[in-house]
Amino acid sequence: SPNLWGTPHPPGTMTVKETDVHQQNPPKFDKIKDMAMLTFLHEPAVLYNLKEHYAAWMIYTYSGLFCVTVNPYKWLPIYNAEVVAAYRGKKRSEAPPHIFSISDNAYQNMLTDRENQSILITGESGAGKTVNTKRVIQYFTSIAAIGDRKKEAANSSKVGSS
Repeated sequence: SPNLWGTPHPPGTMTVKETDVHQQNPPKFDKIKDMAMLTFLHEPAVLYNLKEHYAAWMIYTYSGLFCVTVNPYKWLPIYNAEVVAAYRGKKRSEAPPHIFSISDNAYQNMLTDRENQSILITGESGAGKTVNTKRVIQYFTSIAAIGDRKKEAANSSKVGSS
C-alpha cells in the first residue's frame, strides 16, 4: 500500500516524520502510578500509560501533584467503606491512585497545617467531574461518621467507668 508520499512499502509498516517519533519508556514504567516519574514524558507516553491503566480498570493515575481520572462510564466497586478505610491516614505513596487519596491528603493537611484546603476538579463535559465531587463528599462524610462513632464510644466508656 502507498505511504503518505505515494511510494509503496511492505505491509505492517508505515512512514512517519522524524518529529513524530518519540523515545519509548522502558517496560518497568508500564502502568506507572505517577506519570511524573516517566523517563520520557511526552504526549504518546502519557496516552499509552492512561490506556494501559484504563484497560486494567485503574481509572486514577497521578501526574505529579495532580490525579488524572479517565471516566469508565460504568460503576466500579472502588468506593465502598472498605476502600475508604484503605485510604484513611495513608500517604499518597502507600496506596494506588484514587480520589480518596486526594481527599484524605487534603484532610490530613488541614489537620496538620490548620489551614483551609481546596480540591480542584476540572474536565470536559462528561469527564466525571460531578461523580468525583460526590466521591470527595462521600469520603469526608464517611470519615466524619467514623469520628462521631469513636467519640460516642469514648463518651459511653467514660460514663460507664464513673
